[in-house]
Amino acid sequence: MPKGLKMAVIGFHINAACYVLLSIFFGFMFIYAVTQEKNPDDRIIGVVIGVLFTVLTLIWAAFNELTIWGLKKHRFWAWVCGIIISGLNVFSLCMPLGVLTLVGLLLKDTQPLFQKSKQLPV
Repeated sequence: MPKGLKMAVIGFHINAACYVLLSIFFGFMFIYAVTQEKNPDDRIIGVVIGVLFTVLTLIWAAFNELTIWGLKKHRFWAWVCGIIISGLNVFSLCMPLGVLTLVGLLLKDTQPLFQKSKQLPV
């Protein structure tokens, strides 16, 4: 595995782990905040928001892992998804990871691996 691809895979693993921890933390924070509410309607809304946030961040972490799987198999779609995820991370709190993975995916030794898999067999 080229150095750039290894760097990108490690960055995506760290990113997925951060999203799992974030989902657990904020899930518990929403549930705790909801237990402090006196109005039952506010409690229901808070639980729905907490569960929805937790599920969506876990899905995003799973999407990161799916992208890693595709990158290891040199799939072109995974390379495109990786560039998109990295680009989104550049504008978030995960900026260092976004830059790390983006550089890893765009290095000269990494790009040819995915350009070959884009070609259809004749």
